[in-house]
Amino acid sequence: MKKILFLLFMMIGLSVSMSAKQSHDIVYLKNGSVIRGTIVEMYPNVSLKIETPQNCSFTYSFSDIEKVVKEQNKIRKSETIFDLDAFDDFKSIECIYKGFFDAGYVLDNGGDWFEFTTTHGCQLNPYIFLGIGVGLDCYIWEYSRHYKVHKLSMPLFANVRVTPFNNAITPFWDVKLGYSVFDVEGFCFTPSVGLRLALTDRMGLNVGVGYSMQMYKNKNYIYNYDNYYYGEISETAHGLNIKLGVDF
Repeated sequence: MKKILFLLFMMIGLSVSMSAKQSHDIVYLKNGSVIRGTIVEMYPNVSLKIETPQNCSFTYSFSDIEKVVKEQNKIRKSETIFDLDAFDDFKSIECIYKGFFDAGYVLDNGGDWFEFTTTHGCQLNPYIFLGIGVGLDCYIWEYSRHYKVHKLSMPLFANVRVTPFNNAITPFWDVKLGYSVFDVEGFCFTPSVGLRLALTDRMGLNVGVGYSMQMYKNKNYIYNYDNYYYGEISETAHGLNIKLGVDF
């Protein structure tokens, strides 16, 4: 398990390093002009701002742009970021629907559990996603060698995901915050990091690691002075998670 996590973190670090080497964006204007530099601001279907190596900044309307590509330093290979002709049907839309399905496994000293989530929401731009989701958690808690408890919960959560680079392979940061109901009820929180591998223009494969935390009330015997009584106490289940999913 440690080797798997080590390799995953190495892949994330390598992806960030490779992405940092992508130093040139190329903007092709409909009037025939070509601008090389780094895109520093982008408002989908509205405008973008590019800064040249000479520290000059230019802002262009999407209606004046033919296409934008990214040029790699080492092999001078251009990768198309977007072609505006593909966005003709979305020029009046700033929020594009995006969905996720994820499956994960949480390693907890008190008993592991499985996580299944689906999230749906708005891709504000190529880098920021906001959505809401629902999940199903299946707990296997071991109180002793011969006593196991199986419980289910349904987390309802808000989700924020940041993808800092618009590349075929890119890291991502993801945070889910919400409240679970059913057998396990209480506040839940799941931050994670990982890698996204683009499968098509709309779909991607996601692999990540993170931390899952679930607060809940547990019925148990409670000691009060010289007496014991049966009641509820607040507890927290938490552990390292490993997740695999797709977006579309």
